[in-house]
Amino acid sequence: MNDGKALELSIGRTAFWGVDNRYRDRFDDLDDFNYEFYDYKGSRIKSAIAIQVHYLFHDDLNIEGVSGLQWYYGFGGQIRLITVAYDFRYGHDHDPDPDDWDNHWHSGGEESRTDFDVGADGVIGLEYILKNPKFSLFLDITLFMELLDNPFLFNGQSGIGARYNF
Repeated sequence: MNDGKALELSIGRTAFWGVDNRYRDRFDDLDDFNYEFYDYKGSRIKSAIAIQVHYLFHDDLNIEGVSGLQWYYGFGGQIRLITVAYDFRYGHDHDPDPDDWDNHWHSGGEESRTDFDVGADGVIGLEYILKNPKFSLFLDITLFMELLDNPFLFNGQSGIGARYNF
């Protein structure tokens, strides 16, 4: 666009900073297990995709001997779909003695849940325009605020990649 402005559409893999704590907390909120008590062992992201749309403002970074380097900031929205696999163990009758866990806990295996998030985000980053101005490399940081699923929950993200510039 004109005057250092750009409209960006990004599609890619997504994850949060501090993902282990985030999904540990979410595991504690799951209410569809049929066990009297269960114990979180870990989580991992099985699949993750995000679609972002940003309105960006670009400006040149004037560093002697370096051309094509810009910084940018902007705002926009994001839709994310993340499938998380939880590893857990469970017990049936009573809180087991911690010294005798092997006799009272049962492996729960893996349970997957899908997290769908919609929200607003702000972004700041660096972009290096290659000799062919249609292509550039970028590094950015985004602060994402969920509006759907967990309203007003903030998450930090970062990205690195290549762009095709129209």
